[in-house]
Order: sequence, then structure tokens, then C-alpha cells
Amino acid sequence: MRAVEHLQTNAYGISIKRCVGGWTGRAPATGAVYTSLTRLVRKGYLKSKIGAPTPVPGGRAKRYYTLEDAGARAIEKSRSIEKSMNE
Repeated sequence: MRAVEHLQTNAYGISIKRCVGGWTGRAPATGAVYTSLTRLVRKGYLKSKIGAPTPVPGGRAKRYYTLEDAGARAIEKSRSIEKSMNE
């Protein structure tokens, strides 16, 4: 969810995977990323929509993700817990 928050309007599967990989130093499995995104949508933390196809012959449409209010609250709660643990 933090990657979706960070990427804002450019949050789609592969960009999220790259973002998480950059933060952790390890590339997550593509299937794991998409499974997690699907679960977060089902739980109401994220919303997804299909974008326009890429402008190449046979280009595929990307599924973009945005934070729902519940997702933003969960991130804020996580940050609060992390802050108190660091103190």
C-alpha cells in the first residue's frame, strides 16, 4: 500500500514491484505482487481501474491502483506504531 501511495497516479503492477524491490533490495515475485494487490482490493484498502492500452501495436491496458480511505488509515496506523516502536 505504501508503494501505491508513493507512486500515486503511476501505480500499476510492475511499477509497484519495482518500487518495493528498490526499497527492500529484493525483487518480489510478480505473482506475489498481483496476489497481494487483489487481496487489498477485496479488503477495501485499494481500488483498481483499467487504463488505456499502451500506444504500440497490440499494447495491453494496465490496471492502475489507488488508495481507498481505509488503506490510508491503515498506513497511518502502521506509521504510528512504527514511530512508537522507534521511540
